[in-house]
Amino acid sequence: IKSDLLGDWQQRLSPDSPYVFSINISPEQQQGYLHKLNTLALAHSDGFAIMRGRVTAINDQ
Repeated sequence: IKSDLLGDWQQRLSPDSPYVFSINISPEQQQGYLHKLNTLALAHSDGFAIMRGRVTAINDQ
């Protein structure tokens, strides 16, 4: 699963995407954070939510 997710994510990024990440930004803070990046004229992608998940079964096992 990890390889599939990583491969899919990498295909969605443009080749000139910066290799910088911001984490632990709450949904309430996201728009203000992106606005601040715009104010500073910093290139950035859209904000993407990351959710924690756990595989509890595969093929009913």
